[in-house]
Amino acid sequence: MSSRSQTNLPTPEPKKGCCSWWMIVLTVVLLAVVGVLVWQFAPWKEAAEKVIPGFGDSLAPTPVPDPNSPPPTPLPPFTECESTDNCCNSLDTICDLRVNEVLFAGTHNSFSSADAGFRFPLGNHLLKIEDQLKAGYRGINLDMCGCAGDLVLCHASCLITRKTNVVFEAMVSFLDANPSETLLVTMELNPDLDQPVDLSVVYADMEATTGFVDYLYVHPDANTEWPTLRELRDSNKRMLVFHYRGPVCTDTDPCPDGLHYWFEHAFETPFQFSTVDAITSDYSESCSVDRGGGGSRKFFGVNHFTSIAFQNRAEDLGTAAMLERRIDECSTLQNQPVSVLSLDFWSKTDLIQVVQDHNKALAQRRAAL
Repeated sequence: MSSRSQTNLPTPEPKKGCCSWWMIVLTVVLLAVVGVLVWQFAPWKEAAEKVIPGFGDSLAPTPVPDPNSPPPTPLPPFTECESTDNCCNSLDTICDLRVNEVLFAGTHNSFSSADAGFRFPLGNHLLKIEDQLKAGYRGINLDMCGCAGDLVLCHASCLITRKTNVVFEAMVSFLDANPSETLLVTMELNPDLDQPVDLSVVYADMEATTGFVDYLYVHPDANTEWPTLRELRDSNKRMLVFHYRGPVCTDTDPCPDGLHYWFEHAFETPFQFSTVDAITSDYSESCSVDRGGGGSRKFFGVNHFTSIAFQNRAEDLGTAAMLERRIDECSTLQNQPVSVLSLDFWSKTDLIQVVQDHNKALAQRRAAL
């Protein structure tokens, strides 16, 4: 055949993929069916549970409350004072007890709530710190973090943060509106993220919050008795602030006034428990001293939460019977009253009423002496 005839031959059309579309659809359908079968019948959740205890509990999303709706459970009445003249931390029988003798209802990672944007596994509560204060919680725990050059509040990660000034302002506003109340604040200075936390920067943020530093109580030294609630109220120094995991203050390198090193004045139980049973099965272990030590330390902190914050676990740990048992066991084993008990998902627990009953009974015993 000549080259001319070859040039005039028609160009063959490419084969049309007429059946490719239904093959794609069929593949997608088959993959979906396989996925559903694996989800429903394969023991993947059980396998994950062995690696991460409680993993199955995390599959249900943490409910985020509507800010315009009431809290998921009614907040118990906290103030029981008959007059403001003799009222301290909402009871009229405990003003003459020292601040380290009464029990504070505390929250773990107080700022880390669903309605502030913290979701599983970084969230510890449903409702924000402002609601905690209104409900009667007076033990506040904050994680100070250095993220991208800024001082913020975070929980183990810079992924989700909250501004320090917002929380500081909420605390000041609460104290302004409630002149009989005293707060015990512990701050973890997280050294493991973008930058270590500088205590002087923390104090600068406090100074930048109108009224915050004015409320700070300054304790002379670890050997001095702590003031009574009445003395704190009357002097209007109603915020005790402590820090840990940051610098240890010394005579040559002191902390800013009013920022006390927690483990110079306190000791604590362990804080890493994988399950509820790890807390309740052996109180000699769960009430042992993990950080701080005894001696002249006047505050005793009890950590009452599991390492990963699951709501169902917090509810189990937060019943009145469970709380009363842990407080009694720990105070007996350490021969020292519990100063602050901290937990997760505060709005789902009975801690407020337990603390009220505990402090009223303490005042009655003291009056009978």
